[in-house]
Amino acid sequence: MQHMQHLFDYLSDTSSLPLLCFIAAPPVELESLMDVFQQTDE
Repeated sequence: MQHMQHLFDYLSDTSSLPLLCFIAAPPVELESLMDVFQQTDE
């Protein structure tokens, strides 16, 4: 958390605008081990 604060402070000091984007969560229920490999390959 402290590292993120340093990053935001740096961006603020340089008059930049930090943008946070939503990252979708990966699926948690997969049918098989092959599905796991196929999902990570995408």
